[in-house]
Amino acid sequence: MPMTEEEERFCLETCRNAFEQWVRSEERSEPDEWPEFFDQKSGVFVCAYAYPYRTLRSKGGFEVTDQCLAEAIVSAAILCAGGEACERIKPSELSKTIIEVSLLSAPEPITVINPGKYPAKIEPGTDGIIVEKGGRKGLMLPQESKGRGWTAEDMLMQACARTGLAPDEWKTGSCIVRRFRAESVSEKKPPY
Repeated sequence: MPMTEEEERFCLETCRNAFEQWVRSEERSEPDEWPEFFDQKSGVFVCAYAYPYRTLRSKGGFEVTDQCLAEAIVSAAILCAGGEACERIKPSELSKTIIEVSLLSAPEPITVINPGKYPAKIEPGTDGIIVEKGGRKGLMLPQESKGRGWTAEDMLMQACARTGLAPDEWKTGSCIVRRFRAESVSEKKPPY
């Protein structure tokens, strides 16, 4: 699913436009047309970072969706701008915010007999994970572990904590654990 430079540019521009439009006026902004690549269906996640320190400010997205990728990018940008996981982004923050878009592969269940074997099936920095129990889900993007030096066990504990579960709940065998890959593209600096 690798994107060309043109597709990466379209992805970031579409996301940035939707993100800013929502922050400024709570109106949905979608492109009129898009490259064929964006007709496919894929999970997508958008992260907003404070610039220049790249501190996570907000995020939002979908592990799977019925929308085509172009529409899903817009929807994820709106979730991120609306502050689903963090405080809502303010218009005054736009010039100090960079956007990252991650296109997710279909999540696949990790099958193990002993839950203690989950870490051996996860490659930090390459795999993202979803831990699910009782309708609650915790998602970790691959790049989240990369810069922090997290192990697969650290990722599992963080994903559990995001769902409100005890960090070691994954060891009990009561959780569903899935992995996925992601292709990410990020702004280097704010566009203005």
